[in-house]
Parts: sequence; structure tokens; C-alpha cells
Amino acid sequence: MRAFPNLQLSCVKGHAQELLGSLAGGRLDVVLSDEAAPSSLPVKAFNHLLGESPVVFCATPLMAKNLGLGFPGSLRDA
Repeated sequence: MRAFPNLQLSCVKGHAQELLGSLAGGRLDVVLSDEAAPSSLPVKAFNHLLGESPVVFCATPLMAKNLGLGFPGSLRDA
């Protein structure tokens, strides 16, 4: 982050519709989502595919053993 010493980055988790509302209201600058903004959105939003890649989960052996059964559902509330 030497190139941008005054950069502040905050991550906010939420439902896409809520995040898009915050974007429209100027409370967020960017929304990264696994779904496109709906065309019915009352503000202009642009959708750009950033890429596609497999997801990799890494864990300690004990955590992998505990969460392996029923994966990926076992991650819920883990």
C-alpha cells in the first residue's frame, strides 16, 4: 500500500440489495458480489465480470476433520 499511503479500505458484508442501496446512497464506492445488479435497480449500475476461478479452502488438520463431513454445509455458523 506504499503507492496509496492514505488509502482506507473497509469491507462490509451484507445482502446484495442492501449493498447496492448503500452504493446508490453514496455510502459505498464499490460492491463486489456473486450476482449481477438487477436491471430493475432505480439507479445506474454497471456489472463487470472480474474473473472466474475455483475456490480453495485451507484448514488445519483438526478443522478439516471437524468440518469435512457435510461440507460445504458444515461451514454454516462454523
